[in-house]
Amino acid sequence: MGDSTPVCARGRPLRQHHRRPSRRRCPRQPQRRRARLSAHLDSLRRAHPTDSLDARIAADSLALAQNAHLRQADSAALADTTRRRPDSLRVRKAGIDAPVQYAAKDSLVYDARSGLAYLYGDANVKYQNMGLQADFITLNMDSSLVRATGVPDSTGQAQGQPVYTQGSEKYESREMAFNFKTKKGFINDVKTTQGTGLLYSVDAKRTGDGNFYLQNAQYTTCDAPHPHFYLQLTRAKVTPGKETFFGPAYLVVADVPLPVAIPYGFFPVNKKYSSGLIMPTYGDETARGFYLRDGGYYFALSDRMDLKLLGEIYTRGSWGLSAESNYARRYSYRGNVFLSYLTTVNGDKNMPDYTKQTSLKVQWSHSSDPKANPNTSFSARVNFATQNYERSNLASLYTPLAYTQSTRASSVSFSHSVPSLGLSLSASANVSQDMRNASLSVSLPDVSLSVARFYPLRRSKAVGKERWYEKIALSYTGQMTICSLPPSRNSSTPRCSNGATACSTASPSKPPSNSSSTSTSPPRSTSAAAPTSRASAKRGTPPRAASAPTRSTGSTTSSIGT
Repeated sequence: MGDSTPVCARGRPLRQHHRRPSRRRCPRQPQRRRARLSAHLDSLRRAHPTDSLDARIAADSLALAQNAHLRQADSAALADTTRRRPDSLRVRKAGIDAPVQYAAKDSLVYDARSGLAYLYGDANVKYQNMGLQADFITLNMDSSLVRATGVPDSTGQAQGQPVYTQGSEKYESREMAFNFKTKKGFINDVKTTQGTGLLYSVDAKRTGDGNFYLQNAQYTTCDAPHPHFYLQLTRAKVTPGKETFFGPAYLVVADVPLPVAIPYGFFPVNKKYSSGLIMPTYGDETARGFYLRDGGYYFALSDRMDLKLLGEIYTRGSWGLSAESNYARRYSYRGNVFLSYLTTVNGDKNMPDYTKQTSLKVQWSHSSDPKANPNTSFSARVNFATQNYERSNLASLYTPLAYTQSTRASSVSFSHSVPSLGLSLSASANVSQDMRNASLSVSLPDVSLSVARFYPLRRSKAVGKERWYEKIALSYTGQMTICSLPPSRNSSTPRCSNGATACSTASPSKPPSNSSSTSTSPPRSTSAAAPTSRASAKRGTPPRAASAPTRSTGSTTSSIGT
């Protein structure tokens, strides 16, 4: 009993190496395990006499199976939710982002069965920045599909053809269909303006991104209803306001195709001001020979100013240069300046009929906007040219009015007023040029000053009856004119440009009846002799000197009211 040596199932002692696990088992070990399991089950039955162990084991097995099934279902649902998550987060795009407005001048008929609305007579449909106008429009209220056509008149000519506008772009066509949801459309016989050219197309398709795809199109700069020349495009892609790409194209003149083809090309459309070359025109003139004229360069200096330089050259030695500039400032001023210089050569050198002469022309126009300063204004209109300019300018030969013009007038004026004081000041300079004898009539300056009627003795705060001296009113009007001109043809007395006799004595204004008045006239001023601008028509004859008469008038009137 005191020996602790391990023994086997038969009671035999085991050796030390038998303590290690061996694959060989005792034949009675399973029986002992079953016996221990049976004893454990019996103890469970005694502890729970009313429950059936088999039922509990079956219930536990069913619960385990249900849990396993639910666990599998949950994992499948989680995987399906994971797959559907992108769809649940996807935001469906609305069909129309803004209301569609439609109207018709004649009538509007709605068919509830088909969901179509028929618009007759000057109908229009608007959506965002897009608009469609035609004499007949069919509108599908469900799909937002619009079809527009013209209506033939009694002669069979279509009137009120569709016009589609998008922003500043305008497209005229014979028939048009457009979907406001997809922003796609199809157009027949479309006509539009791209840059400085016109684009015609038999079939055109608009995509959702705003591009147009054309087939059998024509591009031309001729604005005639049937263009005299154009570039026939088999296919083209138009990005409104940016560029036009086209495939194989060929040139057509007077409806005759020419053997000049282009495999590929594009037209850039730039609405901003940009500098660039100006292509010259060519031709032949009898006296001066072959020429290239009106060619040069255009400078886009800024948004307020530009400059155009042109030149012309002839094979017989004549040439010319011109410069023109436009300037403007919104709500302030605007104007134009033009300068031209010509050298004209006629005949052959070292021959009796050989002549060489130069001519000049200066034009300037300027005007100020009253919004800048309502009390001040400045304007100028200068038109000066030498006597032989119009005869030397090739463009004037085809303009009878410019070629036969006998007089030119130039004027510069300035005016300013002070409303609080009733003061008004104006000044002007005038030049009249006679092209027949190259004489000038100058009126410089012509100044006028006036003060509105005011009461210097009137009290600022009247108390009681009005005094007699408070009725005294003063006003002033003064004018000064300096003329430099030759005597008129019918009289030897010099006259100013307004026809008044120079150096005439100012007459006081007539006072009103039943009132006393006093008038004073300032002494007449005299001026030194100044050379006249009249030139003799004969070459080599010096100009004659003449005095420059001066007329200065002024009057101050005071009156007592009755």
